[in-house]
Amino acid sequence: ALNLGAAIGYLVGKNRISAGGEMQAVIDSGDGNTQSDGTTIGGAKVHQSQNITDGAASTPILTNLVAALRVGGHADMLATDGPYTLFAPTNDAFGTLPGGIESLLSTEKRTSLKSTLDNHLVRGAFTNAELKAIASRNESFTTLNNQKIMFTIENNAIKLSTSSGIAANIEAGDAVASNGIIHA
Repeated sequence: ALNLGAAIGYLVGKNRISAGGEMQAVIDSGDGNTQSDGTTIGGAKVHQSQNITDGAASTPILTNLVAALRVGGHADMLATDGPYTLFAPTNDAFGTLPGGIESLLSTEKRTSLKSTLDNHLVRGAFTNAELKAIASRNESFTTLNNQKIMFTIENNAIKLSTSSGIAANIEAGDAVASNGIIHA
């Protein structure tokens, strides 16, 4: 699970949520089993021939994210443009929100949803190994929503921290798509 963004003021963690403040979260990626013919996430393979949108859509633990991408206007962008790295919240993460995924998909929330999704995307395709190298150099990224993201290594895990104090551990991922990478 990942921060769903300061735009709605919630941090979603594995089976927990906090309204604002700093909280450690875990990116729940299923088995995260990387193989030469694709990366298995949540029991389904994401193949390099798929774009980010199709790769996420093929993964049963990311169906809520795909719905949010479509409503928020990101599905087409992530089907054609790139490269991007997507830090993808799972269905379990969306399920911890007050009102569930439905609370984000209303017309009134579209601007907040777009902003929130932009907090989960950075330009460029970065694997876990590259993120560890970036962490070792104390470098940062800026999300599409101009949120600064820093990376550190703690107990051999990659910790992602935003400039607003939100943090998440990347435990698995590296689902390589034709136009970027998904860490779910």
